[in-house]
Amino acid sequence: MIKFFAFIFSCTLSLSALAAEFKIVDTLGKPVSGIAVYLTPVDESKLNKLWLNADKTLSNKTIISQQDKKFTPYLAVTSKKNSIIFDNKDDITHHIYSVDKDNSFDFKLRSGEKKSDINFAKQTTVAMGCNIHDWMAGHLLVVETPLYGLTDDDGKVVFSELPAMDLMLKVYHPQLSELDNDIEINVDRTKDVSVVQLKEPQGVPPLQKDSNEFDFIEGYE
Repeated sequence: MIKFFAFIFSCTLSLSALAAEFKIVDTLGKPVSGIAVYLTPVDESKLNKLWLNADKTLSNKTIISQQDKKFTPYLAVTSKKNSIIFDNKDDITHHIYSVDKDNSFDFKLRSGEKKSDINFAKQTTVAMGCNIHDWMAGHLLVVETPLYGLTDDDGKVVFSELPAMDLMLKVYHPQLSELDNDIEINVDRTKDVSVVQLKEPQGVPPLQKDSNEFDFIEGYE
């Protein structure tokens, strides 16, 4: 189930002038990085208009790398209209898979190879692993909007050139609590940065590291 914060704000400025910056902080007020943030219309019938007004310079590709025997980033966010590229930057083979009910996949990716034929038709969350290195764990959030991003080291994400419509901001991370799923905040558009604070401590993502690492098993070249 997707966990998210939701808060609504009214967009009344012109397309070229309107921008919004948000900062996610933990229960101690410290910034939280790597949180997926995305904007959707309050009126779902305006989703097509949102796409028409989207910044055409934004990338239509999302890269999920396998590097140092980890998924990088641990959490990726993309639009359902984007191409997903798995890129093995390690010098060994990975066997990437997902057993999610509606989004299962299973493929080997040798060193230096890329795979880009996996697509998603609707908003969803996908958990991923590696059959060779079972400590590897990654997550993908697929959204229906072109407005999305991950918070930086300062816990911030910035959206620019937003359309003049009421929008809802949502936040997702696999380690957010159920309580934080229920947060709703009316954003004060007079603030330079709107701050959203978690109600409970965020869970700790897995280390993606094993003390008994290995680079080869029978059946994988």
